[in-house]
Order: sequence, then structure tokens, then C-alpha cells
Amino acid sequence: MECRSGEKGNAIRIEKLLYSGKEGKTSQGCPLAKWVIRRSGPEEKLLTVIRHRPGHTCTTAYIVIALVAWEGVSQPVADMLYQTVVYKTVNFGIPTQRKCGTNEMRTCACQGLDSETCGASFSFGCSWSMYYNGCKFARSKNARKFKLTERDEEKELEEKLQTLATDVAHLYKRI
Repeated sequence: MECRSGEKGNAIRIEKLLYSGKEGKTSQGCPLAKWVIRRSGPEEKLLTVIRHRPGHTCTTAYIVIALVAWEGVSQPVADMLYQTVVYKTVNFGIPTQRKCGTNEMRTCACQGLDSETCGASFSFGCSWSMYYNGCKFARSKNARKFKLTERDEEKELEEKLQTLATDVAHLYKRI
């Protein structure tokens, strides 16, 4: 990573993923994160998350499953994109049913109980369907990356996120 990124020493952190065997959940059956990875400090520039491949002892026994460039996007750009996504999803998004909303006893209140003010999740882009054993885009005559209630609102979101992808591609290529 030092050679590829140009960063040295404490600027790079490597975290080994630990298999837990089952997902975390609260006593009410709501999903709960078992681990939260945070930036150790401003000197940390890159985080590499790795996983050991069971049964392997070779030089490629560990594989990289995530790379985080903490400063991959400038603060003003990140703020602008965040505001855009929040505005679009709050006003035009179609909420996705979350697992916490369907816990076994239907008692989860972690997102709130009032459907008008509770938290919501939104899914964009490709979505795998177990019913069709394929991407839902493949079955759609008019695939829409950002399915909002107002089609006109999708264009700005798509353009801004496409620009983000183009900008981040240079960083991605480097690391």
C-alpha cells in the first residue's frame, strides 16, 4: 500500500475482518452492528480492510475487501453531495423496507414508530433478485438508476454522482 498510495507509516492502517458466525441483534431482534470502524485520527489517510481466506496459507491467503481513503473527496464536495442526496431522498425517494422494520416480533422502534417522521432507507442502482436469479435491471425495459417519485429529479442526482465517480476513479486507479 505504501508503494501504491505514496503514504507511509501511520497514514495507512490495516484491519483484519473477524468472522462472527451470526449477525448482531438487540434483545428486541433489531439488527445491530457488531463493529464500527472509525478513523484513528487526522494522520490516518488510508484504511485497508482484509479477510483471511479459510484453508489458505499461501502468499495470497489474505484478500483486500475494502479500501477507505478518508480524504478521497474534498469537504465542500462531500457536503454538497450529502445535501443533494438528503434533499432528493427526503422529498422524492421511495423508502425501502428495512430488516429492522420486519423483525420477528414486529416490535422494532429503532427508526421511530410514526411513518411520517421515522427513519428511512433508500436503495439505488443494481439490485439482485433471488426470484429472477439476476439483476433487476436486466428485466427492466427502462432501467432507472435512481428511482425517485419524480423522474425529473433523477437527472441532477445522476449527474452529480457520475461526476463523483469520475473524480474518485483517479484515486481508485492509484490505490
